[in-house]
Amino acid sequence: VAADVIASARHDMLANHPAAAKLLEIVKLNVVDVSLQIVRQDAGEDVGALVTEWIANNQAQVDAWIAEALAAG
Repeated sequence: VAADVIASARHDMLANHPAAAKLLEIVKLNVVDVSLQIVRQDAGEDVGALVTEWIANNQAQVDAWIAEALAAG
């Protein structure tokens, strides 16, 4: 899908950091959330504040991703 966000990393980094590799594998961002963040960023909102707000609004999912990634590494 054209709207997919695809992460990339060096193979040696992924091999040396399995938790990070797992995190990159499992995190799936909603295209609507990404689009809204881009619009707000383009309107001049602070990126750090936007990230903090998104994490707060999605804390359960973020915590689940982190727990799964840590279990892998």
